[in-house]
Amino acid sequence: MIVTAGAFSLDGTRFHRLPERFTEPLEELVRFRVLSRMRTRGVLGEERGRMLAGWRHSGLSVFVGRPIAPGDKERLERLARYVRRFHLAESRPIYDEAAAA
Repeated sequence: MIVTAGAFSLDGTRFHRLPERFTEPLEELVRFRVLSRMRTRGVLGEERGRMLAGWRHSGLSVFVGRPIAPGDKERLERLARYVRRFHLAESRPIYDEAAAA
């Protein structure tokens, strides 16, 4: 998901960044919405959802890097490609039936 961390001035010359105190609540909101949607779709049980919601680290993050200027389509496209790629090496995850039981 790509969301803005602020807004550009009307003339496009200055970016007004959200204060950092908003990044943690935004991360918590994203965690809540993702876990809720997973429970609604039946891919996550209530108990496991409560467990994941209570973890200190959500497993989700909010990256606040350099702003992408209006019209900088190359950087926006590069960011979009990064966000949509699979972030685990497909050869690494191993399903352990004994541990899943």
